[in-house]
Amino acid sequence: MRRTRWAAALLLVGTMPLVGCRVYSFQATVDFDEIAEAKGIRQIVVETQNGAIEVRGDPNQESIRIQGQKFARGRTQAEAEASAEKIVIEVKRDPKKPEVLRIAARVPPVRYRGSSGASFTIALPPVIAVKAKTYNARIKLAGIEGDADLSTTNAAVHVANVKGTTRIQTGNDKVVAKDVIGDVDIQTSNGSVELIRVGDQRVKTDTANGGIRARQLRGNVDLRASNGPIDLEIASLQDIPEIRAVTSNGGVTVEVPATVKARLHMRTSDGRVDADLKNVTVADLESSQNQLIATLNGGGGAIELRSSNASLRFRTSDAGK
Repeated sequence: MRRTRWAAALLLVGTMPLVGCRVYSFQATVDFDEIAEAKGIRQIVVETQNGAIEVRGDPNQESIRIQGQKFARGRTQAEAEASAEKIVIEVKRDPKKPEVLRIAARVPPVRYRGSSGASFTIALPPVIAVKAKTYNARIKLAGIEGDADLSTTNAAVHVANVKGTTRIQTGNDKVVAKDVIGDVDIQTSNGSVELIRVGDQRVKTDTANGGIRARQLRGNVDLRASNGPIDLEIASLQDIPEIRAVTSNGGVTVEVPATVKARLHMRTSDGRVDADLKNVTVADLESSQNQLIATLNGGGGAIELRSSNASLRFRTSDAGK
């Protein structure tokens, strides 16, 4: 492992604090750049606080390059610089699992911990799986052939071109996943979710306060949103499809291939149901203003669309015919 230390880049922000006030107006940053051997590594585990994480798979990358910035605040410039210098960037193999490379920012206790941390930009061979965790900062991942497990608290997560299973958890921001070949599991408390060309066997998404927009999904789908609309388009189905789109305060629109074989159940409390069933064989139809039940193409699977305070719409496409 080779380590290269860049010169410190020090940034002065704000003004001098008033006498007697604890105002941490000074910030210092220190760049770092390290190289780790990729041979034998099957997964990296990245952990930091208050700093963004960006990981990019590159087929031309033979090693693992770890770049970024350590940062801290202080009541004086000297205090900020000292705090930034004390942050340690650890890059080492897990002693119990040598195929795992652990990358971490170790932040010592400081008086103003909220603005101390480190951000990472990592380039690595695409076959390596990624697990990343940060607080109060975004995560961006692209070009990974292995699995991805990403967690942050109050920031956005963007994922693209991943072949493995992808798990994402965040608290208060948007999640975007595009071109994920593997299964997807997303949880966010207060943010919208956008999915484009994702899934294999299963796609699961749960958000409390945001809408879900999903296009060209594959496999079984379970989408839940407490306070937002759901707009779902499925490109390919399992032989026995299981599709669920449930929200409390938002409309639901779902489109599936006309080859679907399932029991359809649509129900809303304060809205209408609208089902375009002209491309399928329908049996056992029961319909009212706010509920519809029908067996499509002989049944087999299950489709559930539900909302408390909005309308539901279901339609089929010619995909798969």
